[in-house]
Amino acid sequence: METKGFRFEVITSGQRFLQIDSRMLRDFINSFIAENAFIMADKKFSLDQEKKFQMAKAKEIDSKSRLFVLCWKGKVLAGNAEARKGSFKESHNASFGLVVGKRYRGMGIGEKLLSMAMAQARKRLKAKCLWIDYIEGNGPARKLYGKMGFREVARMKGYVRHGGRYIDRIIMKYAE
Repeated sequence: METKGFRFEVITSGQRFLQIDSRMLRDFINSFIAENAFIMADKKFSLDQEKKFQMAKAKEIDSKSRLFVLCWKGKVLAGNAEARKGSFKESHNASFGLVVGKRYRGMGIGEKLLSMAMAQARKRLKAKCLWIDYIEGNGPARKLYGKMGFREVARMKGYVRHGGRYIDRIIMKYAE
């Protein structure tokens, strides 16, 4: 896993999250939508939508129900992992999201981001069970998550509409 030249930052303060340029965050997520990547969002975000998202997530960070791990190449956002704590009777769980910019894939960034997010979820969110999901057809995600110790526990048939087709959403649990 070669991640030299990249800087990884754990975001555990809403104030710090709000300091990140909203335009950059919007452009980052919109790049995945433009490439029709295997993410749940399917429409580009406006700057206003991104600012509202950023405000809401900052509050969740401060309430210790969410955290982010960001990967920077200089001042460019190269990747992002997030951990979300479950609520109420699911509060012992954390689920993850992971995206790595197209030009930075295959460099070990996703593995490092997810590893750091998992450690922080246990420490900061007090998670006992770790979950991640991916959309059918996303071979790199399946391979990485399996390598990291996640195992498939459920398959939601036809749950996601992607590229005009209904495909499966696969749920994985970390097997300790």
